[in-house]
This record gives sequence, C-alpha cells and structure tokens, in this order.
Amino acid sequence: MEIRAEHGLAGLLAAGLALGAMQAHAEDKTGFYVGLGVGNASVQDRVGNGELGHVNFNGDDTSFKVLAGYMFIPWLGLELAYHDFGSPNDTLKNIGAKAEVEDATAWSGELIAQLPLGPVDIFAKGGIVSYDAKIKVRGEGGNFQDSPDGEEAILGAGAQFNIGPFAIRGEYEYLDIVDGVDLFTLSAIWHI
Repeated sequence: MEIRAEHGLAGLLAAGLALGAMQAHAEDKTGFYVGLGVGNASVQDRVGNGELGHVNFNGDDTSFKVLAGYMFIPWLGLELAYHDFGSPNDTLKNIGAKAEVEDATAWSGELIAQLPLGPVDIFAKGGIVSYDAKIKVRGEGGNFQDSPDGEEAILGAGAQFNIGPFAIRGEYEYLDIVDGVDLFTLSAIWHI
C-alpha cells in the first residue's frame, strides 16, 4: 500500500505541475500581438459573358497578410488583418479566353478563440471581411471586366507553436467572396 500511495502522490504532483505550466503559458499570451504571413490564395468564381454563358474560374497565387490582435483573456481575442490575394489567373478554354483577378485585397475583423496546450495553441476564428477586386477576361470573343466588392463572412482555424514571445502560425481561412476564396497562410507572430 505504501508504494501505491507514493506512485499516486507522484502522479498527482506531476499532473499539478503540468497544469501549472499550461496555466503559466496561457497567462503569458494576453495582450497585443502583430504578425506577417505568406501563403496561397485560391479564388473560385463563375464568370459570365452574355451569349457565351457562364464559365468557371479557378486560379491561385501567392498571398500576403499583415495582422494585429489583442487577447483579452488567454482563450478569447480580436484580430484585424489586411490581405493581398496576389493575381490569380485561369485559362477559360471553352471560350478561348484568359481571366485574371487584379488588385484583390481585403480587410478583416475576427473574434479568435484559442485553446492553449503548452507550447501549442489551437484556434478558430470568424468575422467580417471587406473586399475589393477586379476580374478581367480577355479573349477571342472580346474583353470584359467585373469589379466585385462588399462585405462578407470569413472563417478560419489553425495552430501556432510558441517560442517565448514569438510564434509560428499555420492557418486556413475561407472568405465568402465571389464563389469562395481559400487562404492557406504561414505567419510569424510577435506578442508585444
């Protein structure tokens, strides 16, 4: 019985130390943070051209992101970001045209909820994105242009690995723009 009690006490002590370490880590991650990310933007849209009907656009390009946020408590915060989607393009073979998205940018504001698990945080977020873009189609049947803009929903999820005040974050975000924009981003974060 004495051996079991010692093992049980050692187990409780180890669990308490682990919980304390997680709590200390979580307490460190309140306040402001800033970051910079690079990734891939994949844009889907249905492009129309009068008599030729609609064709599907599916292009991707390198994207960039600048972000700033504030964690009110270790598991809840607010994040603002500027997104540049690059210039995704696609060849529309059935109408003999090339389509390109130009000057595609957006601002987003999202609530972020995270679960601190030691050096790794898992998070989900959602909010509003305000976007502006130009879609140009050039081809045999003529040229046309569309300039979608507006406000839509943005949702995301990911994980980050913390190293002191710095973190490396990988995330996926879906923007309800045109027929959908998928963003995969790797960011460097600094907790101020």
